[in-house]
Amino acid sequence: NVDYYERRTVRDSSLSAAVQAVTAAEVGHLDLAYDYVYEAAQIDLLDIDHNSGDGMHIASLASVWTALVAGFGGLREYEGQLSFAPQLPDRITRLSFTVQWHGLRLVVDIEPGRATYRLRDKTDSRLAFRHHGEEVTMTAGKPVTVSICKRPPLLPRPPQPPGRESLREGESQGSSLPAGTPAAGGTSGLEGVPDGEVVERVSAPGVVQAA
Repeated sequence: NVDYYERRTVRDSSLSAAVQAVTAAEVGHLDLAYDYVYEAAQIDLLDIDHNSGDGMHIASLASVWTALVAGFGGLREYEGQLSFAPQLPDRITRLSFTVQWHGLRLVVDIEPGRATYRLRDKTDSRLAFRHHGEEVTMTAGKPVTVSICKRPPLLPRPPQPPGRESLREGESQGSSLPAGTPAAGGTSGLEGVPDGEVVERVSAPGVVQAA
């Protein structure tokens, strides 16, 4: 499905990049997910849609948290239980964030090959959650470190419609068109397709902290 729709989605919305980051990460396209996160984070700094002078894209900037935590952290709710499937792209060496679940604060610290979970509450607190499908039960004051299994993509990195490629780190906004502008090659921009508490801090290169 991701391969099919990546080739057809023209991403006219400033919210698209973060959502597609999550789906790309879920199927193992971590580099593509990273590019989408970068684009969402830079939308106003690079004035990607050529309209930042009218005001900041607050929803798009907030969605970067979703892209990091739901994308690279793999945060989901499954049958009433917290679930994580963390995996990092090569250009991020560490990701740390905190989530609150039923009154408990869980710190998730992800590094290549492992993730550490820690409760920040009173010593008698207990929490059960899933890590890559396996149930983990922990108590406050006793961090749990578990290994990470990266999901290899089933298919090569999918292309995007002409003129709608994800913005890559170091590139200018010239590779992205203003919102609402048709891509080159027709009104649809598709070739061969019929018409029809959130704070982010970068404390060091490759280290992201989403509180």
